[in-house]
Amino acid sequence: MIRFFVLLAFMVFAISCDRTNQAVETTKQSGPGEGGYTPAKLLLFGAPWCGECKKELPEVNQLLKEHSAAFREALTIQVLVTTGAERTDMPTQEIADELIQSLGLAGMEALPDPKWEVFKKYLGRRLVGRLPAAVIIPLGPDGGEPILLKPGTYVAQDVLLTLKEVMQ
Repeated sequence: MIRFFVLLAFMVFAISCDRTNQAVETTKQSGPGEGGYTPAKLLLFGAPWCGECKKELPEVNQLLKEHSAAFREALTIQVLVTTGAERTDMPTQEIADELIQSLGLAGMEALPDPKWEVFKKYLGRRLVGRLPAAVIIPLGPDGGEPILLKPGTYVAQDVLLTLKEVMQ
């Protein structure tokens, strides 16, 4: 009986962690896709209380819309929401979805990043709280190190220029 409850608790825990872990999956691709672009993953970190996030995230989205369908298809975008409405609130999937919707970011996947876990993996502990932040992960056959854009200071144009270099 105890084994059943332990197994049940583990399954509930594994299911609840599944959405957050999707952000860190970085499967390498075989090379440039049909459009000639090397695949990449763009992680954008933000929060509902972050005024700069509310400015930069839609600008990134607009700049990406101006590029070819092949460019956009080679790019996976995830917006990781690090907190709730207040800095001390835990993010939920509902809060992440609401942020994406309120900013008009249709088509971008929103995920909660509880306890800044994914943020810390790529940007480190000492930068927690510095938003907005962006990480570009090359997914080509050679992979490459994740490229970190300065948290709290990047601009949408920086994201796009770096993506173009990585995906060529």
